[in-house]
Amino acid sequence: MTDADGSVLLSAALIVRDEAEHLPGCLASLHELVDEIVVVDTGSTDGSAGIAASAGARVSDVPWSGDFSAARNAALDRCRGTWILYIDADERVRAGTAAATRQVLETSDALGLLVGFTPATGFTWYRECRLFRNDPAIRFERPIHERVVPAIERLGRARPGTAATGPGSVPGTGLTGGAVWGRAPLHLDHLGYDNDRPARHRRDLPLLEGELARRPGDVSTWYRLGVARAGLGDDRGAEEAWRQGARASADEGDTHPLGGMCLVELVRLCVERGEDPAGLLAGATARFPRNRLLVWQRARHQLATGDPRRAADLFAGLAATDLEALAGEGLAYDARLFGSWAHDGAGAAAFALGDYEAAAAAYAAAEAAEPGVLGYRVKRVAAARRAGAVRSHPGSTAMVPTRRAG
Repeated sequence: MTDADGSVLLSAALIVRDEAEHLPGCLASLHELVDEIVVVDTGSTDGSAGIAASAGARVSDVPWSGDFSAARNAALDRCRGTWILYIDADERVRAGTAAATRQVLETSDALGLLVGFTPATGFTWYRECRLFRNDPAIRFERPIHERVVPAIERLGRARPGTAATGPGSVPGTGLTGGAVWGRAPLHLDHLGYDNDRPARHRRDLPLLEGELARRPGDVSTWYRLGVARAGLGDDRGAEEAWRQGARASADEGDTHPLGGMCLVELVRLCVERGEDPAGLLAGATARFPRNRLLVWQRARHQLATGDPRRAADLFAGLAATDLEALAGEGLAYDARLFGSWAHDGAGAAAFALGDYEAAAAAYAAAEAAEPGVLGYRVKRVAAARRAGAVRSHPGSTAMVPTRRAG
């Protein structure tokens, strides 16, 4: 698919290695969107290169150098389109977004476009830059968790008269007003994190450690190092990485959302060890009041320590979250946090307050959101029976608990 004058509007750029399982689905999802597919194969032994070629992609073999940016830039160098979409084999273009996206590309004066991105099945989405101009000045940086936004910003600042448009900022990227940004209706769904991959963690570990040797204050790398270590069973090393990430985040003014995620993990570890997380949780929520996992942890702590009314307010706030607005904050969450988990917590809080009607309704909402969980049905039935008993004896207050002191 090309423009009427024969020009190439959009190139898809992929780097692959042993992606035979995922690659056919990715290529099929690109069919109506792009004009060409460029694949750089870094050493596949499972036939990935042949799969790509049979789907019409232009395939190049590029030896793996241990640098993701180098591989991605090799793919960019081979693209002929006015615009480039970078995508991985375990990602899919969501159906129904191709035509509208191409219309945006034909008229936009932006350098980079934000698209919707869902990082795992069952998670909320956020905005990410995946579409950008085919310009030799726009290239990826860093050997792991590579970034293209800084190059787009530099190019924007270098162009006379360039002004910020569109969303204004991308949370977590340090984006300033120097580049031109817009939005496209494209949405990508990522499948690769649906199953944990120890091999991925083993591959990433030395790259992350090398990146920290160069940039010891990088919050996102500390967080991801903790994830990799935890995935390989090194819980002590993971905790140390998250502590370092939390300190680095404080040093830079807590501007990166992954600083909050370092604190989320530290609170989780504290709870799992049976320790009191109150002090850590208070400090974490003060630093990152908008991190919804910290809100959820705080609500559970309030419930466990005898303040169900405050817990109920926090759970209700989670259930009422505007997911469209949430997408601008740069983090994705398990969607159950705003659905079944929030309703379940609200049910527990209402039950503790003796409001069994409200508890039954909340458990019913949790059951509707996640019908496969038998526990929600059991709780709903128990709360409904309590509500019925109270209705039968309206003057009784024996079953209504009082708030525990402290």
